[in-house]
Amino acid sequence: MSDTLGPNTASRSSRSGILRSVGLLVGFLAIVNVGAFFAAPSLFELDRARGPYSAANNLELTRVYARAIEEYTKIIERFPDSRYAALSEIGIANSMFGMGRRAEAIESYNKLLETLRGQPDYSAYRLTILGKLASAYQDAGDDEGFRAVYALLLEEHPEQDVTIRARRFFEELEAAEAAAAQASENGMVTGVTVSLPAAQGVGETVAATVTIAPGAVEPGPFGLAVNLAFWDGFRLLGTSPSSTSTSDFWGKRFLQYDMPLEGPFEVTLRLQADKPGTFVFDLDLEQSFEIRELGIAISTEVSGQ
Repeated sequence: MSDTLGPNTASRSSRSGILRSVGLLVGFLAIVNVGAFFAAPSLFELDRARGPYSAANNLELTRVYARAIEEYTKIIERFPDSRYAALSEIGIANSMFGMGRRAEAIESYNKLLETLRGQPDYSAYRLTILGKLASAYQDAGDDEGFRAVYALLLEEHPEQDVTIRARRFFEELEAAEAAAAQASENGMVTGVTVSLPAAQGVGETVAATVTIAPGAVEPGPFGLAVNLAFWDGFRLLGTSPSSTSTSDFWGKRFLQYDMPLEGPFEVTLRLQADKPGTFVFDLDLEQSFEIRELGIAISTEVSGQ
């Protein structure tokens, strides 16, 4: 018998050595990965949550808000400890805002400012939330809420783009209030009165009557501008006379009419109370894309479930 190994035997031995080396390497990597998982499981969750979050965020950006909320909710349930869970909570609030559910979005943003404290990226989350809150308050016509958030942005992030954008609206508010104060000092009369019941129950239909005296508005097209926050509690069933158009912008709902050459002009808004709470009917006038602050703000209470 020869002591020299044949070519087949040498080949098998070589392959066996390679397989043993590969097996050892695979085993080593498996041990390392398992150890890393138990040491930092959130890293693995982050990777797994990234794809679903990107899909949900894309739904939000393309305004498919209901689906976005569903997907964000799944991410929070599946990956509660990942940063994508926090981002998903913000995404849900953003989607509610996009759907026109301003009151719910504002409530969510304010809660997130507290519940996300202690998160590693809280500073970035806070800036995002404050920027969204400023927009939501502006859209709702809640000047007091907007001013409070703008003060925080100015204190914490004076040079950020969201603060600069908010500053523009703040300056508009200041200019409008200064103009209204000046008009009051000069003894100018608005010539506009509003009648609205102080209280009603959910489901009840009420009438708000706006009377405009001759000379209070130049003859021709003009708009009644009612803050959007009021419409969170009331539904507009119709107006008499009918408005020529209705649109929402600048944090207000504009109902367009034509002021006659002579005589007072009266508009009756038929409203249905849809939600319990206190709602303020804040009325201004618009003509030629200029807002005239009237200083009229009537609080009404809606009771019931």
